[in-house]
Amino acid sequence: MFALAQALGDQGSLAESEQAYLKLCPIYDQLQIRTATTGANYKPNIAMAWNNLAAIYCRDNRFADARAASEHAFAIWPITGTAPAQFFVTRGLILDGLKQPDQAIQAYLTAIQKDPRNSDANLNLGTLLLMQSRTDDARRSLFRKPDAPLNQNKPSPTPSVCASPSSNL
Repeated sequence: MFALAQALGDQGSLAESEQAYLKLCPIYDQLQIRTATTGANYKPNIAMAWNNLAAIYCRDNRFADARAASEHAFAIWPITGTAPAQFFVTRGLILDGLKQPDQAIQAYLTAIQKDPRNSDANLNLGTLLLMQSRTDDARRSLFRKPDAPLNQNKPSPTPSVCASPSSNL
């Protein structure tokens, strides 16, 4: 069902994809409950489903719903602080949609810190930086070599943007 939900979203059938994810999450919850004594852990699957649902909501411009789904994904992820880079890309999309570009930039920087090869994070970051007329920073993000050390392409800091230690690019 996970693959079906993804495929529906990829084909642009957002309502059908949403319904598939909404059906999938309780199924994973039930599996988690039934296998709790065996040590099986479905929480990563549940969290990924919620994150993908958040991305579907973003594509449908339902950013408040996307934020709630994304927060649910982060809350379910089994080990705090180890959520995958894609979760931060989704968070960036949500924040950008909610007209919070500085926070979106921080989310993309975190995604890149977790996975420097994440092309979505680099593209989205570069686009936001261009929108802020930060051409040099955008160029570094957009043309960054995936294997380059993070500090070689660090955007120049501006007040309230790129100020936290987690924002190293």
